[in-house]
Amino acid sequence: MDRVSFTERKNGTYRVRWREENGKEGNRTVWAERGKVVKTLLEATHLQSDVLRALETRGYYEAPPRVAPARPRKVADGLTNPEDAAASYLRELLVNGDSPNSIKRWGYALKSCFRMLREVAGVPADQVFPVERLNREIITQARVGWEANGIAPRTIHLNTTRLLDLWAWMHEDPTKWPGVPQPPTRRKGLTRKLPPAMPSAAPTVAEMDAVLRELAKDWRRRVPLHICIVARFTGLRVSQILKLRRGDLDIEARTLRVQTGKSAREKLGRVMPVSQHLIDALCPVLDRTHDQWLVRQVRAGGDSASPANIPYSGVKIAWQTACADGLVRQEVLEPETRRKQRPFHAFRAGFMAALENLGTATSDIQRLVGHAASTSARHYVDDKSVAGNLHKAVDAIPPIDWEGPSTTNITDASRAA
Repeated sequence: MDRVSFTERKNGTYRVRWREENGKEGNRTVWAERGKVVKTLLEATHLQSDVLRALETRGYYEAPPRVAPARPRKVADGLTNPEDAAASYLRELLVNGDSPNSIKRWGYALKSCFRMLREVAGVPADQVFPVERLNREIITQARVGWEANGIAPRTIHLNTTRLLDLWAWMHEDPTKWPGVPQPPTRRKGLTRKLPPAMPSAAPTVAEMDAVLRELAKDWRRRVPLHICIVARFTGLRVSQILKLRRGDLDIEARTLRVQTGKSAREKLGRVMPVSQHLIDALCPVLDRTHDQWLVRQVRAGGDSASPANIPYSGVKIAWQTACADGLVRQEVLEPETRRKQRPFHAFRAGFMAALENLGTATSDIQRLVGHAASTSARHYVDDKSVAGNLHKAVDAIPPIDWEGPSTTNITDASRAA
């Protein structure tokens, strides 16, 4: 092998390997192989460059010492530690029924608040921000600091709102949280009204088919290809698709049982209609395999209890290749409203956009993607009127175009128009 190299493992991590000097035996240099596993490709490339630099300078690599982040010390008796209060506040929200994902997001928001409050107040990182210094002026300075750091307006709004909510919550119980000043009665000027969020550019059916054709060129990408086919016709998230079993698909009734989801409403389970085009695409795959899962997948531990490996890289490369060939718009691959590419979730957005372009009612689109409240009340396919509308909606989605455009590409056509 090369002196420093790295390879991708089956679970999505990367192993960096190198050879370094390990002493001498007479006139012969003894070499030893070393290695380290990192989580991302960026970490692997950085480690590769660090190892190569160390080998060129001193002949061996030594990992830098790990420094634990400074933790705020306890405050004196009789004073309130706002970070302890924040932990109690989040626990109370969790008990009152807020979702764990929301609690996690708000925890990040409050952590960012205290970090910025220490910075603007000149409090060292190893000390607790004094709660008696909470006022409108210091929150305004924190907002200015976030804006200077390039933080998105919506993130600033979330941070400020959660900090003000925590402040009001602490002030309601002076016995448990003494020394908390009076919170502002009016939040005008602290939480500004935000403009409506701009939707991301959704791919068209032709753009999704271009990615599917790119995936079909390599037999090693058959697993992400099947995942994307299901996403194109159902709008399900990749996490939901990977948990579908063979028994969830009713070929005769053309329905699919979905028992997982992102929200508590979706986790109650629902049954959705599917297109005959999807069944025609999946039946050859199901006939060749005898796996319990609807989409064949590779699992980290080798058994059904292990988490499935999500093949993001292959789908991401397919989107990039289709974009380079002019078959996918650049704003679809890299939307301005998002910092990261979402190769699988783009099919969900394309599914919703296709239904909207076909004239499907908004309520039916919400039912199909699991956003409607009625999906938790009953299996709406049991209602003949609703089931008929939903079946018509999914049947209107055209089949996959495996041949591709015959004359020109999408960007050329849009440019000519």
